[in-house]
Amino acid sequence: MQLKMSLKLRPCLTFLKHRALWFRTPRRSCSNLEDDEKRGGFAKAFEKYTDPEFLEPKKPAQATPKQDLKFATLLRNSRLMQIGDPEGAVVTGEIYHVVGDDLYVEFGWKFPCVVRRPERNAE
Repeated sequence: MQLKMSLKLRPCLTFLKHRALWFRTPRRSCSNLEDDEKRGGFAKAFEKYTDPEFLEPKKPAQATPKQDLKFATLLRNSRLMQIGDPEGAVVTGEIYHVVGDDLYVEFGWKFPCVVRRPERNAE
């Protein structure tokens, strides 16, 4: 199926490539500025994305040396610690699994949470 589709798309892509090249060729009757103004959107986009500078990956100017940070510093500056003390906090989530009195709750963060079933409104 994929081979058949690629065979069907090949003439279409060839046509589009030739059409873009036709728009890129300068005409004798107009200057380069006028040619840029008359060029269509597809021709401009095709020229932009086939430009060798665009296709080659850019090299970083200088690699920054990695800072040797301690685990305690990384943990202190993490988003998890910036949330604050979870004791007494009220959050909303979705219970996706129940095992005995344990509720597995998805809050939308990185890890789900396991909490004890509340005594009130336990259903």
